This record gives sequence, C-alpha cells and structure tokens, in this order.
Amino acid sequence: MKELIPFQFKTLNVLSKALEHPWHPILIALHKWMVVRHQHIIMTSSWRPDGIHSMIPLRAEDIRSWVFPNPTEVEADINQHWTYDPERSRYKVALFHGEKGHKHIHLQVHDRTEYKG
Repeated sequence: MKELIPFQFKTLNVLSKALEHPWHPILIALHKWMVVRHQHIIMTSSWRPDGIHSMIPLRAEDIRSWVFPNPTEVEADINQHWTYDPERSRYKVALFHGEKGHKHIHLQVHDRTEYKG
C-alpha cells in the first residue's frame, strides 16, 4: 500500500474557496512539489478578494508555518528551487511573514515562474 501524504485545509471555508476556482498549472506543480518535499501541508488561505489571492486561475495560497521545525529554511528551500519571474528577481515564490500568531508561508506563482531543479 502506498504511503499517504498529509494535506489539510485549515477550515471548510478554505477548502471551499480552493475548490471553487481553477488553479494555475504552475501553482499545482509547486503544491505537488511542496507535498512531496516537505510532507505535512496545511492550507490556511486560498482565494480571497484581495491582491494576488483574487487572481483566477488561483496563483497564490498560504500554508501554516508552525508545522515545520524551521519555516525560514522551508522558505529558503522553495526560493532556491523556484524563480517567481526571471524578469523580476525581486519577487519570490515563498514569503514567510505575518504577525506573532499569524505567521505563515505565502506561496505565489506567475506565468513565468520556473522550477530550477
């Protein structure tokens, strides 16, 4: 039997919002890479009516950071393997941010996002 990979949603509302809209194919690829590489993923936000989270197909999601022993290492690992937009290197695929109990890892992709291997 194959091993199950844990993937959860913070709430049913987050699940609903994630399923209501199509996902950008690069976000799907990034998400699959994250699940395989970093195992336990909990999505805390997907579509919402502001900023990059409002784009359709979905180009951004937030994931819980406290499930990782060192979230800054996860952020660095993602950005080492993925380039948001080669023409705009100041933007990153992963951003670990937030205030106190609301820290999370924001994931975002662009049409030109590339997997570097």
